[in-house]
Amino acid sequence: MMKKTTLYLTCILCALGFTETVIAQEWGGNAYMKGDYVEVGISEKGREGAEEFIGDSTFHFRGGVGTHPWGFVANPQMDGWDEYNGDFFTPGTPECGIGLTYTLLGTTYNKGNNYDIFEIPGEITDYTSTVDSVLVTWTGMIDSLQVTLLYELQKDELLYTTTVSLTNLGGNTFTDVYYYDNFDPDNNQSIGGTFTTENTIESQSEMADDSVIVSAAQVSPWASEVFQLAYGADWKGAIGGFSNRSGEEIWNGYGFMDTTEGANTIADVAIALAHKTDIITPGKATETTFSYATAFSREAFEGDDGEVDPGVGIAENEAVPFKLFPNPSEEGEVTLKLDGAFTYVVLDARGREVIKSSGSNFVTLSLSDLDKGVYLVQVTQNGNVSTERLVLQ
Repeated sequence: MMKKTTLYLTCILCALGFTETVIAQEWGGNAYMKGDYVEVGISEKGREGAEEFIGDSTFHFRGGVGTHPWGFVANPQMDGWDEYNGDFFTPGTPECGIGLTYTLLGTTYNKGNNYDIFEIPGEITDYTSTVDSVLVTWTGMIDSLQVTLLYELQKDELLYTTTVSLTNLGGNTFTDVYYYDNFDPDNNQSIGGTFTTENTIESQSEMADDSVIVSAAQVSPWASEVFQLAYGADWKGAIGGFSNRSGEEIWNGYGFMDTTEGANTIADVAIALAHKTDIITPGKATETTFSYATAFSREAFEGDDGEVDPGVGIAENEAVPFKLFPNPSEEGEVTLKLDGAFTYVVLDARGREVIKSSGSNFVTLSLSDLDKGVYLVQVTQNGNVSTERLVLQ
């Protein structure tokens, strides 16, 4: 039974004397991220598609009350949620999920958490809300392979990122490990559209470059787009199929899946991303981490020149590979290690800066004056930024 470390921010802030409204982070085992233009419901299964949150009337929903798991909604027009998209697409049913395909001791397994299966046991283990962002962590375990998903929504953006960490806590080696994220985008369906979308692989890895961009669009009753974005030769994007439960099939384009760059179809089918890791040996040192993004406007990931910049919001942890230890910390002191010069900021649960400084190679942070709880350590180097949660016990 994994230890649950969800932070009840409302209670803590009240105890500290703060009275401003805080969005409750958990209801019925699910977690909810609320931004200026994007709202996301994360299921206890670790995927988008949670029960409609009745604890806060300021959230936006599409579809019948209590009948559709709520996944994500977006307001790319930025018009105060007048004409907003979603329930995007009600991605909780009939198909939305994350999963793994892996080989262990000569046997290949497909394990997924979709609308009707829960094969990777886990739960929401942390929620952090700052002035600028909301982070939700889900932790699961299957065959001694620990799966950690960190969802991060910058409140003023039209995309959110998912960072995946796979750690082998057992004694045997995993090979051919495929992680997938798959959903059936029914854009606008609950507000006058149909289940049919125009699905396109706009960019595929190992082609012109290693960017992966998969989109689904619909024009009725108004323009609506959703994108899955990743970067690197270990990623593949795919369109097609419906109940896609194999990361290997998605990555290789087997079965109903098409991975051809430029592939386009107007149909009621899924879009998907899959990532491949060749080998994960036992031990924390071989943990593999990768990131991808879900966007609701092309402008959210285009550069100033109008060219697609798939690096926006993707693979932040790889950009600044710093180490922070021990974490959790019980001694009020941690070490931040990173080759070269860098700056860093420590933020409390309200997003306030409590420490801000710079260093080179490594620094020791004295945190004895800080209260116990969850903080964010944000490190900047050469214009790149990475953030990690720090727990003070």
